[in-house]
Amino acid sequence: MTPFSKTQTALLALISKSLGATPDFDFCSLSDADWEQISLESRAQTVDLICFDATKGLKVPDGIAFQWLTKSAAIFSKNLKILKAQEKLCQLLSQNGLPYVILKGLASSHFYPLPENRNCGDIDFLVPDEFFDKADRLLIDSGYVKKDEHNENHEAYVLEGVEFEMHHAVAGIPEGANGDVFREYFKDVFETSVADSTHGFIKPRDAAHGVVIFLHILHHVLSRGIGLRQICDWACFVSATQKESFWDNELLPLFKSAGLMKFCFIVTQVATDYLGTPAPSWLVRVDSEISENFVRTVFEGGNFGQKKTITAGTTLMVIKNSEKNSWFDRIRMMIKRLNKTNHMMYPILDKLPIL
Repeated sequence: MTPFSKTQTALLALISKSLGATPDFDFCSLSDADWEQISLESRAQTVDLICFDATKGLKVPDGIAFQWLTKSAAIFSKNLKILKAQEKLCQLLSQNGLPYVILKGLASSHFYPLPENRNCGDIDFLVPDEFFDKADRLLIDSGYVKKDEHNENHEAYVLEGVEFEMHHAVAGIPEGANGDVFREYFKDVFETSVADSTHGFIKPRDAAHGVVIFLHILHHVLSRGIGLRQICDWACFVSATQKESFWDNELLPLFKSAGLMKFCFIVTQVATDYLGTPAPSWLVRVDSEISENFVRTVFEGGNFGQKKTITAGTTLMVIKNSEKNSWFDRIRMMIKRLNKTNHMMYPILDKLPIL
């Protein structure tokens, strides 16, 4: 199999270094052109801050280092803006008696060695179905501009340049019996939620957060394209919690029941082999070619598929490794995911349902 490019190998080494590992890579062998490509790839994968932080002490060409610093400073400023916007949102919801939990985002940052190094995007939050309409009216009345887009899982809003997604349910839950397992699991997500120890916002307890980001990875693999940021979220979560009892008592049985145990092992093995995080005692290794192909797909797609639409190979890999779906469920899932991808790529389909 063709080896990873020098740019790709160096980028993985930088992430490993930032996450606390000691990668076996000679950074002195990189040319100016190599560093330029590494900087661009870190941007495509939305891991600019993590990688730039890891360049401390390395000989990065001055011009590239300055551009990288400028970009990282802008991202850091955006992160602060998102934090303030989230604080404002949480205060608004709490003052009006509306339960909520923050999904991913700053909840994921909590598990990073340096939380401020995670690139943040929009603000995802979940409210109970019975409060959804009330929350929708409250946001609109408070100046949040509702976006004119159809999505069965959430409503989208914008306020002062920050995007928000209010979810009906946790994103990425599969169809059919497998999905029922996760829907049952999240029934008590509001009752068992906790306050973030640093910023005070309400988020899922640690085990439930792990399931949220696991399903987020699955969702991106099957639809929009996955980047290294999503893998970093999982790597940091596993590294911080791998010795917690909820892995053996809760998460692994849940993934097995949903037919996604092997997928859990694949993503965890990727984090271990390519991002340098410690291997959990519960990890059952899969064929290294599977995890290698997974990483290749990540590099081909980039965050949200901004480099290339997700390949069918990864979708079929996940479906193939499902341990519970019937052949009919697998075909139905594949067709539905392909249909969603087509609507994303060709918005005119929304106006022409017959297509």
